[in-house]
Amino acid sequence: MVTLITYSHDKCKDLHLPYITRLKRFFPSLSNHMLMSNESGPLIDFVYRDGDPHYNQMIQCLSEIKDDFIIYSQEDYILFDDVNFMKIEEYVDILSKNDQLHFIRLIMSGVGNSTRSFNTELSYVDRYSPYFFSTQVTIWKRSSLVKMFERSKSKSIFDEPHNSKFLRELSFEGLYTTKLGTATGAHHNSLIYPYIATALVKGKWNVSEYPKELEELFYDHKINKNIRGVR
Repeated sequence: MVTLITYSHDKCKDLHLPYITRLKRFFPSLSNHMLMSNESGPLIDFVYRDGDPHYNQMIQCLSEIKDDFIIYSQEDYILFDDVNFMKIEEYVDILSKNDQLHFIRLIMSGVGNSTRSFNTELSYVDRYSPYFFSTQVTIWKRSSLVKMFERSKSKSIFDEPHNSKFLRELSFEGLYTTKLGTATGAHHNSLIYPYIATALVKGKWNVSEYPKELEELFYDHKINKNIRGVR
């Protein structure tokens, strides 16, 4: 039904085992997952060329997936509680029945929000926000994400505002969940897919926003937080 794609890089390979372990613990019903990186390893499912532009890396990976829907994630979006898979199935059903809808963001971030409601727990992402496109955890129609990357030809994973322009050109609409978890920084944690957003900031552990969740991760995986440093 849905494949989880996790984008990573060998600079973050120390997060791969904690990420996968938490995925198995908190999302046991997930049957299809693809961890992509620029370097092969025992946990890596797809290897991309580091020198390729980001859009090409993503299109090549997406072409390997058979499911019509994907969940996009990154290696430092580490789960800290159970995923509500029934709600994800419900959101996939909404996307499958609405031709104008192409994605549902599983977090209410501090940007791109609007007052247009789809239902009691979903609202439309502001199409004119620079962050209409976001790399936060999102359910996508696979074909729609391919179309956007084919058009945007984004060079970097950080080209969120750049990609937003091409979503608008394609006349795509998207939703975000308004089921709010704990307020953390400028966003609310997700009740659907409860993840640390994000575990790393500029390469250091984001202890200032996620002290409890990260200290548990350090303990469970015997991580020396001082190697990366904290912020």
